[in-house]
Amino acid sequence: MQESFHASELFRILDTEETNFLSNLSSDQFKVLRKRVIGLILATDMAKHMTDGGALKNLCETNEIKEGKNVGKLFTPTDPKANNANQQLILESVMHSCDVS
Repeated sequence: MQESFHASELFRILDTEETNFLSNLSSDQFKVLRKRVIGLILATDMAKHMTDGGALKNLCETNEIKEGKNVGKLFTPTDPKANNANQQLILESVMHSCDVS
């Protein structure tokens, strides 16, 4: 899988002092960033196209998001983990759309 190689290579490059511009992040901040970045890279894998598209469609239908209405429901759930998952899904969907186009 080419995407896994790209994710691995990115963090191998960042593991050197001269290229690590993330060195001032806390351990927790780095973990969040790493998870987000890996998810974004893996979102370019066409093998996940139908699954990820279905997840986005389900998220929109569940929150009754249509024609710009109820979008706020994606960003203000009472569960912070769900909020983070929604953000990640949206970021990955945008990345996949850019990659496809």
